This record gives sequence, structure tokens and C-alpha cells, in this order.
Amino acid sequence: MPDWVPFRPAIVYISGVIEILLAIGLLYKPTRRKVGILIAIFLVLIFPVNIYMAVEPEQYSIPAFALWLRLPLQFVLIWWVLKVRKFI
Repeated sequence: MPDWVPFRPAIVYISGVIEILLAIGLLYKPTRRKVGILIAIFLVLIFPVNIYMAVEPEQYSIPAFALWLRLPLQFVLIWWVLKVRKFI
């Protein structure tokens, strides 16, 4: 996450909690359709952070190729969650 973003640790923890809650919501059939859309939106919202990490790999202990590989994978995950919300 860029240095100019305030409350970075809090944002990281909050986003982690949101991810867990969305994953739980995806497990239950009554909430699956709406939660699938929310997960897709969440993945789009965090995409700029993934771009930042790929451009600034020296700040992280993750190989640069993995950070770049994650960018197109994000679109696969969005497609996958939208597919899963309809059929499972």
C-alpha cells in the first residue's frame, strides 16, 4: 500500500475481515448471489493496490514476477466468483 495512504495497518486488517465475511457469505445459498457481486466489487477496488505492489516490488518480500502475475489473475478471480455465485 502506498506510503501516502493514512491508517495503512488498520485498512489491511479491515480488508482482511471483509474478505473473511464475504467468503462466509458465499457459502450460504440465500446470500450467494449478492455476496458474489460484492466480492467482484471488492476485487476491483483492491486492484490499484496490486498494481502499486507490482510497480514497487522492492518494498515486499514477494518475487516481482508473482506480483505481476497476480494482476491478470485478478480478472480470472472476478470472472470465477461471478460464475460461482450463479451455480453452486
